[in-house]
Amino acid sequence: IAVGNLDADLTPDLAVVANGDLFVLSGKAAVEGQGSLVSLPAHDVKAVTVGEFLFDRTPQLQLAVLNSTGDISIFAHQNFDPRLFTPREIAAVRNASRTHHATIAETGVQPESFSESSWTEIERNSGVAMSGKGSQAPVLLRSRFSGAGGDDIIAFDSVRKAQTVISHSE
Repeated sequence: IAVGNLDADLTPDLAVVANGDLFVLSGKAAVEGQGSLVSLPAHDVKAVTVGEFLFDRTPQLQLAVLNSTGDISIFAHQNFDPRLFTPREIAAVRNASRTHHATIAETGVQPESFSESSWTEIERNSGVAMSGKGSQAPVLLRSRFSGAGGDDIIAFDSVRKAQTVISHSE
């Protein structure tokens, strides 16, 4: 289980691994009694963690998913936009924040509902950590120690007795 605000509605959501499948439960919908699990397009999942791994103009959290073949995939919301801001856009945001006129619509962050099609795989790192049997389950964590600007992914490989760090420099 991983917890994070995955849909920008300010209520924590859950990413759950069950029988090798990955599901997301909207916290807001669950609190309102309308919660249902949404299946994501990931298979043979062994571990999941939540973070800001890759730059996104609409800064919503992403999911790092470790599967049984040792691949780590990063899933993002359907509006993922990795384009860097231009100097003109940066100046406009600074001016808007100085005059307190910045709105959610201007930042591009809008709450979105979950559906299977609302998540897409944006990156895959092959063979990072092998999946062990029984008590040797792999561990996937998020951290910020590389200084790369985004969250790092740490995979503890239970078969090779090693750890791997994936970081992204912007």
